Amino acid sequence: MAWKLPTGLSSPKIKGFTQELDETLAYKHIVTKIAEERNRFAHQQGEHLNRGKRKLLKYSDVTPQEILAFIGLIISMGITRLTFNFFKRKIPNYCRFFHFNDNTNNLPKTDPKHDKLFKVRPVLDHLLTAFTAHYKSSRELSIDEQMLGIKGRISFKQYLPSKPTKWGMKLWVLAEAVTGYCLNFRIYSGKDGSAPFKGLASTVVMTLMEKYLGRGHCLFTDNFYTSPTLFDKLLSLGTYACGTCRKDRAHFPDMFQGKLKREESQFFNCGSMTAVKRTDKRDIYALSTMHNATVKEVTGRHGDMISKPQLILDYNKYMGGVDLNDQFLSYYSIPRKTVKWYKKLFFRLVDLSIVNSFILFKQVTKNSKYKQKDFRLQLLDSLVKPLESRGGPSCLSSTHSAVQADAQERLLPGKHFPAFAEEKKKVQIVPTHRFN
Repeated sequence: MAWKLPTGLSSPKIKGFTQELDETLAYKHIVTKIAEERNRFAHQQGEHLNRGKRKLLKYSDVTPQEILAFIGLIISMGITRLTFNFFKRKIPNYCRFFHFNDNTNNLPKTDPKHDKLFKVRPVLDHLLTAFTAHYKSSRELSIDEQMLGIKGRISFKQYLPSKPTKWGMKLWVLAEAVTGYCLNFRIYSGKDGSAPFKGLASTVVMTLMEKYLGRGHCLFTDNFYTSPTLFDKLLSLGTYACGTCRKDRAHFPDMFQGKLKREESQFFNCGSMTAVKRTDKRDIYALSTMHNATVKEVTGRHGDMISKPQLILDYNKYMGGVDLNDQFLSYYSIPRKTVKWYKKLFFRLVDLSIVNSFILFKQVTKNSKYKQKDFRLQLLDSLVKPLESRGGPSCLSSTHSAVQADAQERLLPGKHFPAFAEEKKKVQIVPTHRFN
């Protein structure tokens, strides 16, 4: 009898698009919070402006329903590739005063308890709770980094030369290996002197895995995180681990032969831990607490049969969970052209929420061929149409209708083909006065 962990939605009552989105992300509370903070920030800014400037702004309070419609419009930016400046012209007050927390409660930078992510803290806390509360992951998990490109000045901007986006904000992400569902994430905001574990890699892994320890999960990591000390700690907490490893890690075996033949492997065991060195184009070192020294015959890149350790095969199969999530995020992502880092981060969190909802929706409908673009369009309808039905702002209605009807209207007669214009007469301007 083979037992396995339950996967998918944790609530069997969730059915249908609207209810699934409402129950899974529980967005009503956080949208109300955003509307309140946006209105508060608009009034705070108005008090510091002179009378003439305040008249030019003409701001007014917004409702949660209008915030949802605005989020729907920025989602449409990823589908139609409209620039953020377009929305600044159409609805400037939404963009100018978009805010998520009360600045008066922010502690000064000199305070030891100062939170660098204070401006987006309510949104972060809400999503971290929602992502884990409504989904039961499968056995295989993976941890990796993601980069959010930022060119502005920010104290915790990072440089990762191996990533396509080299400069920006770094996110540590725990994802399900098969589907790419984001289970947990953290934003690196600099060195933390109160870290409960020794070393940054161990702190990241233990923090992300906090709610998944002791459940028999198998965690896959790259060589930045992998170490015998960390894997032994995870094993003692009921979690298996597998990953590539740097050969100079503390307590990693140094008895490997100096040079192996190509496609050759060498193993060492220490209790429940297995270390392997394999030579392909270069030497590869890996560590696992869930494998032994087993080798499997597989078809090589040239069609011939080669032997590979089962450890390496499983690593190649399950390590790409975060990369799969990153791939989903690259499709129809919101163009984040804004100088405020917290707005860029919020747009990224919106994309991340949509990707997670898309994965859940495919599981609910049992439709593996459903496209993310169709999901985003359906989501756009559900967010914007309620405001249209009650006579919302004309800019919201006209922009949304343009998104839906663009493909049809551009092919109508007179829209797509050239036409002859009437001949215009040339007009000569004769000066009436001459200056000597």
